Amino acid sequence: MFKHAHRDQSGFTILEVLVALSLLGIVSLTAFAVFTTSFRSLLAGRDSSNEQQNARAALEWMTRRLRIAGTGTPPGTVEFITEADTNAVAFRADVDGDGTAEWHRFCLDTTEGTVREDIDTTGAPASACTITTGSSITSRGLRPMRVVALTFAYFRGDEVLLPSPPLSAPDRALIRRVRLTLSLDSNRSSTSDPQDLTFTMDAVLRN
Repeated sequence: MFKHAHRDQSGFTILEVLVALSLLGIVSLTAFAVFTTSFRSLLAGRDSSNEQQNARAALEWMTRRLRIAGTGTPPGTVEFITEADTNAVAFRADVDGDGTAEWHRFCLDTTEGTVREDIDTTGAPASACTITTGSSITSRGLRPMRVVALTFAYFRGDEVLLPSPPLSAPDRALIRRVRLTLSLDSNRSSTSDPQDLTFTMDAVLRN
C-alpha cells in the first residue's frame, strides 16, 4: 500500500484579501490627495505669477504713455494733464505719432474690475469709466485679473506731493511726476483689503 505524502497547502483567506485591498486603497487615496494638493499649489502659483506679470505690464503701459504727456500739443501748452483725480488721470499726448496730441484717460471700471484706457481725438474723454467706454488693459494677457484699486498721486518738480485731488488747472500745470498704485483681488474677496497684492510705479513727465 502506498502512502500519500501529506502537504501543508496554504493560501489567502477572504479576510486577508479584503485587508490587503483596504490597505492598497488607503495608500492610493493618500497618494492621490498628495498629488492633487501639489498640482493645485502649482496651478495657484502659476496663476499668481501670471497675474503679477500682467499687473506690472499694465502699469508699464500706463507709465510709458504718461511719460510722453505733452508731446504733439500746441506750442505754449503748459497743462499736459487735463484731469488729476485720485482714481483717474487724463492727459494729452501724441501716442500714434501723427503729429497731433490725443486725449487719453486711465481709470478703473469697478464693475468689471479692469483698468480702461479711453482715447479721444476731438476732446477730453468722459469722466465715466464703465464697460461701454474705452478699451480694457488688464483683461488682456496670460490671465485676466480683477483689479480692486487704482490710485494716482501727483508730485511737483521739487518732489513735493500735490494734495487733495482732483487738482485745479494751476496745480495740474505743476505736475512733473505721477505715482500709480494698482491692487489685485488676490483673495477673491471682490473688495480691497490688506491681503491684496499691490504694485506701485512712477511716471516722470518728459515735457
